[in-house]
Amino acid sequence: MIWRAKWIYHPEVDLHKKAALMFRKRVQMDQPPKIARIFVSADSRYKLYVNGSYVGNGPLKGDPYRQFYETFDISQYLIPGENVIAAYVLRFPPDDRKAVTFETGPVSLVNNSRGGFFLQGESEAGFDTDESWKTSLDPAYTFVHSIKSRYAGDMEEVDGRKSLTGWEQRDFKDNRWQRAICVGAGDGVTPYGVVSGWQLTKRPLPQLYEKSITPIAWRSPGGQMDFTPLSEGRGVAIAPHTDCQVILDMGELVTSYVQLQMEGGRHSRVQLLYSECYGYKDPTTGEIRKGDRTDFLHGDLYGETDVYWKGDGGQWYEPFFFRTFRYLRIAIYTQDQPLFLKQVLFRMTGYPLAIETRFQATQPQIQAMWDVSVRTLERCMHETYEDCPYYEQMQYLMDTLIESEIAGCLSRDDRLTRRALLDFHSSQRPDGMVTCNYPASFVQIIPAFSIYYIDLLWRHYDRYGDKGVLEHYLPTVLGILQYFRERLCERTGLVQHPGYWEFIDWVDGWTENRGSPTGEGEPYCFIYSQLYAYGLLTAAHICEALEFPDLASHLKNRHRQLVRAINRQAVDPVTGLYRTKPGDTQFSQHGQLWAVLSECVEGERAKDIMLACIRNPKLLSCSYSMTYYLFRAFEKAGVYPYSGPIWQSWRDLLAYHVTTWPEDPVTQRSECHGWSGLPVIEFIRCSFGVRPGAPGFKSILIAPCEFDLGDMEATICTVQGPIYARRRIVLEGMLRRAEFWYEFPRKMPVHVTLPEQDYDTVTEELHLRFDFPMSERL
Repeated sequence: MIWRAKWIYHPEVDLHKKAALMFRKRVQMDQPPKIARIFVSADSRYKLYVNGSYVGNGPLKGDPYRQFYETFDISQYLIPGENVIAAYVLRFPPDDRKAVTFETGPVSLVNNSRGGFFLQGESEAGFDTDESWKTSLDPAYTFVHSIKSRYAGDMEEVDGRKSLTGWEQRDFKDNRWQRAICVGAGDGVTPYGVVSGWQLTKRPLPQLYEKSITPIAWRSPGGQMDFTPLSEGRGVAIAPHTDCQVILDMGELVTSYVQLQMEGGRHSRVQLLYSECYGYKDPTTGEIRKGDRTDFLHGDLYGETDVYWKGDGGQWYEPFFFRTFRYLRIAIYTQDQPLFLKQVLFRMTGYPLAIETRFQATQPQIQAMWDVSVRTLERCMHETYEDCPYYEQMQYLMDTLIESEIAGCLSRDDRLTRRALLDFHSSQRPDGMVTCNYPASFVQIIPAFSIYYIDLLWRHYDRYGDKGVLEHYLPTVLGILQYFRERLCERTGLVQHPGYWEFIDWVDGWTENRGSPTGEGEPYCFIYSQLYAYGLLTAAHICEALEFPDLASHLKNRHRQLVRAINRQAVDPVTGLYRTKPGDTQFSQHGQLWAVLSECVEGERAKDIMLACIRNPKLLSCSYSMTYYLFRAFEKAGVYPYSGPIWQSWRDLLAYHVTTWPEDPVTQRSECHGWSGLPVIEFIRCSFGVRPGAPGFKSILIAPCEFDLGDMEATICTVQGPIYARRRIVLEGMLRRAEFWYEFPRKMPVHVTLPEQDYDTVTEELHLRFDFPMSERL
C-alpha cells in the first residue's frame, strides 16, 4: 500500500491532554463511484460520518507495533455534488505514570505521543487527510473519571448548550474552524528503515456488529410519571421544574450504545446511570452486596454515570463508547422549559461470532446454564477477548484461555484467539515473561499467566490443527520456560518467588495477599513449581508435534527432575495431600489439581487426592476460573463422574436471576466475566465426551464422563464438520443407565473411552450403552 495521506491534528491542542476533536472536509463529485473504499485510523478513537450518516468506528485496539486501520466502502452515502466526510476523535495521551492511576483513558488503548487522524481514499485522492481538512475542539465535551470502572476508561459530561449541532452535516458552516496541521506521514518507515510510531496495519478482524434492541420494561420509581409511551414509539413530555426518573430493564446484561432524542428543555440535566444489577449497600463498609439481581423492592442501582445538559431545539445525545448494563436509570431535571423525550434507542454491539453449535437439555436449569454461559462469552468479545465488559475491558491471559476454549466449542471462527496469541507474543519481555494483559497502557505481569500462554497455544493446536501457529510461537514458549528455570533454587530444585504479582486465584484466605498463597517474607509456594512442571510437559508436547524430538526429550528430562523435587518436599506425610507452601497445614484444591496436571502424581494416588477435592470441605476451593483446571484434573485422574457437587455454585447463581456469570464467588465484583462460562466446555467435552482424538479433529475421541446433568442433545461444530450427539440417562433400580448416539461428518477414525471399555473404530455413526452402579456414586 502506498500511503499518500498524512496524519493530521488540531494546531493548538496540547498533546499531553485528553481532547475531543472534530474533523471534516468537503469533497465535490460529479458522479459518485460504484465503489468508494477508504482507509481510516486515529489516535486514539474515531467515529466516522459521511453526509451526516454514521459509517463506523475504530480503530481496532493496537500496540506499539501496529496501528490498525479500517476499510469502509462509503459509496452508498455519497451524492452528486458536494459531500462532507467528518470524524469525531477522542485523544488519550500516553503517560506511563498516569496510566497506573487510570488518568489516561481506557487502559486497553495504546497511544502514540502525538494525536492524529488519518483517512485515505483507495482511488479518490480528494478524500485524503492533509491541510485541506478543517478541525475544531468540541467545546461541549468533558472527560469524567470513572469511580469503579477506571480500567475501562472515562465517563463523560456533555453540555448541549455549547454543542456544535449538525457539525457532521453538509449544510454546517465551518468557516470559523481551523485548518488541520500535518503531524506525520502515512508511511511509518523512512527509506533508511527508521520506524515511526504509527505502523499502519490492516484490521485483521471483522467490524463489530451493531443491532437495535429494546427494553423489556420501563419503570418509574414511585410512579412519578408514565414513561410507557416511549416503549410504544411515542414521546413523553416532562414539565418545567420536574425531577423524575425512569428505569429501563433490558432483560439481560448488554453491551450497547445508548441514544436519547430530545426537543426543548434548555438547561435540563439528563443523567444516565448504567447498572449490572440491583444490589444492597452494606451500611458499615459501604460495599455493594448482591443477592437477587432483580430485587427492585429492597435493592438499588449502583454504577457509572454520563451527564448531558440540554441545549436549544432538537438534539440527540449518544455517549462516545458503548456502555455495559442490564438496567439503565435516566434521571431528568428540567428547568424553565418543558423537555420532550422523543426516543431512547439502543444498538447492541459485539464481536460477530457465528455460533454453529446447537444445544438442548431436558432439564431447564441445565439449559439455563448453557444460555447464560454463551451470553457471558458474547458480552466479553469485542475487539479482543475481555475479562469483563463493565469494569475493565482488558484481555487477560487466563480469561483468554478459557474464553478461547468456550468459543471453540461454539464456532470455527478462531480469529480472536489468533489475535490473542500474537498480542501476548508481542508483549514478551527480555526476561521471558509475557504480560498478563495486552494490549495495555502499562505493563503488568503475573508469572502464572505466562504458563497459561503455553496452554493456550497447545489447546488451539489441538482444536484447529494448525502446525504453523505452533512453529511461530515456539520461541515465545522457550523464553517463558527459561524465566522459570533461572529461578530454580540450587538447594531445593524448586521455583522460588517468581516475582512480579504472584497471583494464583481469588480464594478466601488468600485475599490479603492479593490472590497469592504467600505474603511478604513467607516461604515460597509449591504451586509455582507445579505450574512450571506443567509448562515443561506442555512444551514437550508442542516440540513432539513439530518433530523436534531432541528438544522434547530435553524438556521431559527437566520435567522429571522438577517432579522429583516437588514430591520430596511438597507432599504431606500424614494426609498424602500436596501442601501449598512449606509447613502449611491449610491445603487447597489448587495444590492437588496442579500435582495431577503436572504429572507429579498419577494412578490411584491421583484419584485419591482429587476425590479429596470433592469430599474434604476444609480444602480451600477454586474460584470459577481455576475450576476449569480443576475439571481437567478430575478428568485426568478418572474421577470426573464424582464432580457433580462442584456445579452447585452455578445452580445457586441461577436462583439469583443472573443473566451472565459473575467474576468469582468471593468478591462478585463483575457481573459478567468470561472465564466463568465453563458449562459450555464441560457439557461438550465431558457430558457428551466429544474431544479431538488428534489435532484438528482428524480423529475423534468419545469419552463421556459426566452423568449427573440429565438428557441432552447437540450439534457440535468442529473444523472437520458438525458432530451430532444425543444422550439419555435412565435410572433403573440400583443402576444408572447411560445411552449415547453420535453422527460424524463422514466415516472417521474414532477412539472410544468408557469406564470399562477402550477401543478404536472407523465409523460414521456410534451408539453406546452402559451402566453405572449407584453404589459407585458419592
